[in-house]
Amino acid sequence: MLKNQEIRRFKEGKDKQKSHSYLQQKYKKAVEHGFYFEALMISYNLVEDRLIALLHYAGIVSRDADDLCVTKKSRPYIRALLSKSAVQRINIKNISVKIDILRKICQSELCDEFISAVKEQFNNTLDIPGFITILDDCDVWKDTRNKYVHCLANRDPRDVEALAEEMAVEGHKIARLLDNCVGQFSKKNNIRKKFRIQ
Repeated sequence: MLKNQEIRRFKEGKDKQKSHSYLQQKYKKAVEHGFYFEALMISYNLVEDRLIALLHYAGIVSRDADDLCVTKKSRPYIRALLSKSAVQRINIKNISVKIDILRKICQSELCDEFISAVKEQFNNTLDIPGFITILDDCDVWKDTRNKYVHCLANRDPRDVEALAEEMAVEGHKIARLLDNCVGQFSKKNNIRKKFRIQ
């Protein structure tokens, strides 16, 4: 029986870079050898990680005791953005919520100080229509992946294998596009400092 084993989280950026390099190598080997389920899992992880990085640089999320959470400073603004009441939970661990927050910030007409600062940083560093397209592609990919994962035992294995390869490659492409966005968005980004977000 499996036991709850702790998996150490990297705290240093250089360790995380090593982890990303390792995952890139594992992805490449998995695709080369036809291990598309493994490649798909790696792609999903890379997409999720890049979405979290964007939200982190935007001052929206932090990791508290290895748990992903919405920062106290951003919580009321994110609630307003998502039309959530003060008692409704923001399920930030859900990839759909991450995509929705990023899309809504870019398209927001809200004029509060926090969302305006994040939106300005997006506008100054990213091609917003291009970024929205990446988020839309990510949404479609995520939905397809979810349907796929939940129907594996009920489909022709040849169809499943072909779709796994296509989804792994598409997910990796989206992760790389998001990684480029993170690189651009993080440059000269002082949102966390400006709003005193830990």
